[in-house]
Amino acid sequence: MGTLVSRNVPGKADVTSVDGNKYKIQQYKRLTNARYILNYLQNKGWSHNAIHGLFGNIETESFFSPATVQAVGGGYGLVQWTPASKYKNADSTIGWAAPSNPDDIDNQLNRIALEAAINYKQWNSIGSPTISPTMTFTAYSTSPKTVNELASYFYSCYEQPNNGTLSVRQTSARKWSMLVGILL
Repeated sequence: MGTLVSRNVPGKADVTSVDGNKYKIQQYKRLTNARYILNYLQNKGWSHNAIHGLFGNIETESFFSPATVQAVGGGYGLVQWTPASKYKNADSTIGWAAPSNPDDIDNQLNRIALEAAINYKQWNSIGSPTISPTMTFTAYSTSPKTVNELASYFYSCYEQPNNGTLSVRQTSARKWSMLVGILL
């Protein structure tokens, strides 16, 4: 029988290794972190569909492990800030202090929430060939658009990857929209 996650108080999963890989975390820990992120962003006023769109991208980028380091390109964390210094270093222009523990999921969620609140320059919907109409990061966070559309917006406007993983991210986002009842 698998490990069950408590439905009472959300927690954060630690970043222990699986098969010697520090960044690969077990499925129940992914669920724990997803539940924690869900509660955090709901409390910040994010719509369910925006959270699920983000989840489709987080699962593809880091499998919900805040300590993930990209093998090629130097990305880091839940959303693979690239370079990692975008997240790890202080940025006085947006009021961001360098986190004392970069692997802490709270620090990463605080950064994501800050970026959405101020429409941080990482989000770029101008001229994206895959989305229309343009949308700010703040508008994304509360959008009622479909999970597929919002996974596409996050992929195109925030992640901006050089690979064709949009359909994977959309599938993942739809999966998380169905799992959310289990996480609450």
